[in-house]
Amino acid sequence: MILYEGEVYRLWDAHAHFSNIVARPLKFLLKKLAIYEIMDLIYANWKRFKRISEDRTEKNVFLFKLIMDFYHIDRAVNLPVFKLDRKLSYRMNKMMPDKMFGFGYIDPTSRKLEGDLQELVESDVDGIKIHPDIMGFTFKKYESEILKICEFCGENRIIILSHTGDHSEVKNLIPILKKCDETRFIMGHSGLQPQIDQALDVARECPNSYLETSGNPYTYKFMEAINDPNIGVERILFGTDIPSLQPRVEIQKILALPISENEKSLIFSGNFENLLKVL
Repeated sequence: MILYEGEVYRLWDAHAHFSNIVARPLKFLLKKLAIYEIMDLIYANWKRFKRISEDRTEKNVFLFKLIMDFYHIDRAVNLPVFKLDRKLSYRMNKMMPDKMFGFGYIDPTSRKLEGDLQELVESDVDGIKIHPDIMGFTFKKYESEILKICEFCGENRIIILSHTGDHSEVKNLIPILKKCDETRFIMGHSGLQPQIDQALDVARECPNSYLETSGNPYTYKFMEAINDPNIGVERILFGTDIPSLQPRVEIQKILALPISENEKSLIFSGNFENLLKVL
């Protein structure tokens, strides 16, 4: 929660990550994933971390909450960085359901896709994360697998968040999402710089899709979406991409938009809260 120009805003982060590698610690990997301020925060509290508990999940919860509190984030998704992190995400969510939303990890290229999808139901997740770059797929080449995932998630009321912006053309989501109108699909980073226009086209064509703000500097494009009657402010979600991006920059980006306090509140928390209510 932050105070800005006399207004209080709750922060619900729709794009945040945590990984087992933080608790190892594997500094050489962490340096590739985390900004230095977050690394400094973690290692400044390392002695406290070691004393928290013998349980590794409790230790990880302590670190994730430490980061959230440092940036005044009220609630956040816990997106697995790697497949090995997915069960950690499930456990952390169960330990702090008032702070975290557990998301699963689904790879459309996996030979065990059916079993991986069933694991989501058994784990009672709020959503899943897919990543074309890391997982090595495109929405076009793996259209049938993405469609299967979307249909499954729609039937089981599970949100999908996908990295967007490179490797896979975002526009190829349109025919998939039109077949799955019950599926709620978040475009992480809103296409970044290369594909933000494609992301806006998807949002116009598919009312079950959402734009997420982290990492995308084109605030004038978010204003275009806000003013577009086929998109609107209600389908824009705040995200930070912790630990890879600077949360203060992501927060300030929304605060600087020439919109009302109520509209900023919707982006910061209200829209994501409303999205979760329909699940």
